[in-house]
Amino acid sequence: MSEPVKPTPDPLLIDITLQPTTLRLGVALIVAVVLLLIGGLGIASTPIVDGHPVLLSPERLAIKTYLDTAGVWLQRFTEIERQLALIEIPSPLASSTVPTSTVITTNPIVTGAALVITVPPPIPLPTLLPPSSWPSNLYDRAQQADRLVADLAALDTDQQHVAVPPALNALHALARSTLQAFARWSTAALDVIGAPTPDNFATLQSNHTAAHMALTEFRRALETQRQEAH
Repeated sequence: MSEPVKPTPDPLLIDITLQPTTLRLGVALIVAVVLLLIGGLGIASTPIVDGHPVLLSPERLAIKTYLDTAGVWLQRFTEIERQLALIEIPSPLASSTVPTSTVITTNPIVTGAALVITVPPPIPLPTLLPPSSWPSNLYDRAQQADRLVADLAALDTDQQHVAVPPALNALHALARSTLQAFARWSTAALDVIGAPTPDNFATLQSNHTAAHMALTEFRRALETQRQEAH
């Protein structure tokens, strides 16, 4: 007779015993890591004012967001102004180079007094002075001016889609009027490039002045709003 099959003994289970102190320490470490992660996410999403995180209400947060966006607009306006200002009215002619009238005396064919004709001096017309940073080629110069117009169009899109807090409606109106002044200035610059006539230069100069004044007013109003927000 065959021997009866002996039952296979169960494998030994690994028994891990932790000291209460070790267990408490592990739990404390896990909780500390979780709190650090939550704190890091909170700091990353908290607005920073003067280098310090602050807790803002939804209204205050909307104001801060708009003011930050307006600050970017100000930088873009300043750069566009620098580029457009490269088109300037040429300097007046020096006194030593001012042309004088020409007197022409002709001998008459028929007996009589000599005929004296006074020819007025030629009127110097303004010409476009391309600065060193502008292309000398007329086509390239127009292309560069077109790019500035495209920058203003992109800025216009940004201003139309931004959320404006009710408290900053006046500031936004200044931003829009500044954009319109720059649009007129850029159009005048393109006119000067295409036809550098005295009338176009006069329009360019007046629009340049108006745009600069609008930008100055917008910059001052933005700085005032930033101080009040603090």
